[in-house]
Amino acid sequence: MKKVLALAAMAALTSAASADVYNASYNVDSIDSGQVVLDTFALGAVASIDSIAIDIAHTWGGDLEIVLTAPNADTFILMFDDVDQGGSGNFDMGLAAGSGALANAATYTFVQSGGLTVFDDSSGFAPGGTYDANSWSTGGWAAGDWTLSIFDDAGGDVTSIGKVSIAYTVPAPGAIALLGIAGMVRGRRRRA
Repeated sequence: MKKVLALAAMAALTSAASADVYNASYNVDSIDSGQVVLDTFALGAVASIDSIAIDIAHTWGGDLEIVLTAPNADTFILMFDDVDQGGSGNFDMGLAAGSGALANAATYTFVQSGGLTVFDDSSGFAPGGTYDANSWSTGGWAAGDWTLSIFDDAGGDVTSIGKVSIAYTVPAPGAIALLGIAGMVRGRRRRA
């Protein structure tokens, strides 16, 4: 009976999904207009993307396009210069970018829902905090290469980028893996 309980406890522990975080440090003080920053990185299987945090400073946040692309080409559009917003959201992110601005960059965390909407701030300033992404993909993804792209498509200013953190959930092991463990235990008992 003790062996059965131990096996059941082990199966319960191994079947839970777990959280993980991908971290990258760009530490780029000045990215010119028109330049695309791409980061391609490999992740194991992903059950869900929970949040994406970026340390960034830019004078006209609406000039930025920030997109995370999954291995199957699903996209998470964090920011996009929507023409309905005049083509350029008239708000500052952090402090004005440029020489020395990276030290003052603010952290913007993007989520599927439950955050603020960046373009709703009529004060002209969007402080660091948690914001809803423009669009968010749901579902699970197989292991593969993900790409984060950051693009300033308007001239006259620069972008500063510090750290990027992507929080995601790793899927629980499949039932086949658990059956394999049970089969190993059963096979071992027969040999004894």
